[in-house]
Order: sequence, then structure tokens, then C-alpha cells
Amino acid sequence: MLLGGFITLKFYDVEYIDASAHGHPGNSRPRYTAIGASFLNGSTLPFNEKDGIITNEQRVNQFAEYRNRTPEVVIGNSVYLFRERD
Repeated sequence: MLLGGFITLKFYDVEYIDASAHGHPGNSRPRYTAIGASFLNGSTLPFNEKDGIITNEQRVNQFAEYRNRTPEVVIGNSVYLFRERD
């Protein structure tokens, strides 16, 4: 999830995919996934109304699979960068 500045990503050849709303489209996974700390711990994730009603537990645990993974790097003590594939 990226707050602000998503328009500038194309200048760096970075494709923006809203993982909280769409997951990974098709069978393709990005090379890296960047997740902000508040999204990683589930404290600021909105309810995804597009896909129907979800429980608070589902919302909070949307990125739980990343919590036990070691990030490649932590940027600014708040953005965790995870390698998905080589």
C-alpha cells in the first residue's frame, strides 16, 4: 500500500499494485513487496468492502504471513521490504 506519490512510481519503472485490495493479480507475484509497519500489524487496514463483509480478525491478519518472515531491509524503521522471488 502506498499513501501518496503513487504517480511517481512509473518514473522508476515500479508497478503499483494495491495488495490490500487486490492481492497479486493472476498467478504473477512481484519480485518485492513493501509493507508499512501499521499495515503489517493490521492496525490501520480498512475493511475491504469490495469483496464483501470480512471479520475484524480477517482484516487485522490480512498480512499475517509476512509477520514471521525476515525482510530484506527495513526502510525508515517503518517500511518492510520482502523478497517474493529472485
